[in-house]
Amino acid sequence: MHSTNGGKRRGHIEHWQIISLCLAVYDAIAVNAAFYAALWLRYDCKFWAIPAYYIDALRTFAPVYTVFCLLVFWCCKLYKSIWRFAGAHEMYRSIVATVITLVFQVVGTIVQSRIMGTSALIPHMPITYYCIGIALQFVLTIGVRFSYRIILSFRRPESPDKVKRVMLIGAGAAGQMILRDLNRSAGSTDRVCCIIDDNQNKWNRFMEGVPVVGGRSDIFANVEKYKIDKIVLAIPSATVEEKRDILSICSETDCELKQVSVLYRQMGQIVDANSIKNVSIEDLLGRALPITPKVMDFAKLAEADSMLNTPNCFGIYVAGLTFKWIKAQGGVAALEARNIEKAKLLYDYLDESKLFTGTAQKRDRSRMNVTFVTGDAELDAKFVKEAAAQGLVNLKGHRIVGGMRASIYNAMPVEGVQKLVDFMKQFETEN
Repeated sequence: MHSTNGGKRRGHIEHWQIISLCLAVYDAIAVNAAFYAALWLRYDCKFWAIPAYYIDALRTFAPVYTVFCLLVFWCCKLYKSIWRFAGAHEMYRSIVATVITLVFQVVGTIVQSRIMGTSALIPHMPITYYCIGIALQFVLTIGVRFSYRIILSFRRPESPDKVKRVMLIGAGAAGQMILRDLNRSAGSTDRVCCIIDDNQNKWNRFMEGVPVVGGRSDIFANVEKYKIDKIVLAIPSATVEEKRDILSICSETDCELKQVSVLYRQMGQIVDANSIKNVSIEDLLGRALPITPKVMDFAKLAEADSMLNTPNCFGIYVAGLTFKWIKAQGGVAALEARNIEKAKLLYDYLDESKLFTGTAQKRDRSRMNVTFVTGDAELDAKFVKEAAAQGLVNLKGHRIVGGMRASIYNAMPVEGVQKLVDFMKQFETEN
């Protein structure tokens, strides 16, 4: 197989090589400027107060020290690192290079003083010269390399209106790499606001300045608290069951869902923002219990392209209409809030009524079917009859249990429940 642009072109200088050359020139200036500045600071910023023999010794030693520093920096790979991704490993190599050059500076200047003259005539460099000089050298040479990384850490998208607030699930190595990549990506509008992890030891702590706010049970609360727009699952090593359980929880929110591709774990690649993919329906399948009948296992249905058995076409059609209606009402969350309101309205009246009594204990109460009695079968029958005359139908309880049952399902508006409560109050007053 031949590549038209994949091979190296002979004589072509790569962009990184130009950057390395510029860094080498900068380093040659910086290492010498650092020790000249050290002498200047040692003598209270008065250049004329510096003894001439120190200036001569420094000028003589400078070329040798410069070449040595460049060689050490090259051997420590300080000219081949990608500094926008700089981390602990690059910092370690930088410290090693600094220590080696410090030792050479100390030994070299002492040997030079012996060669140039006796120690009485040409004293050794002051100790503060070495301390200040190597500190300045470290700041100058390493600072310029990490500056781009530092600037990126403070980067924010230009338009706040376009920022997507992200919840990251997984405070491990993959999550950290995703977090770093999103923060330094020039074109990204995603901003990680919080992190979820089931490891309690990580709770209430920070990763790259972002708080770890709790486990999977805290997803809903923090989606609302941080006004999350997107959830990214960054646990490539999680089992299929764990992923589906977490994604099942996340799917009940209105957030956009993403996850790190499993290929990056299998192939051992570095995880970054490019490894995030959309959550598909297949990611939510396969959670059926072993006792689940095949026709009720959505994974089996998906494999058979929804034709595992003869589908109930009319039922599917009606379900589709129902789902559209639910969406038009504001979604599942809006319906839940409305059902809670309706149930509270009716149960609050039953708790204060002296005629009607709810039959279910408070901890077992249903939001959909509210059962109650008057304590008198004849009065129950009278209530059901008079309620029907007011347009409140199907209130008669189960034939075995008796009493009344108000079915206040999704389609029942709050106004309908309020009308029932008003009639119950009127019936109680008259009876």
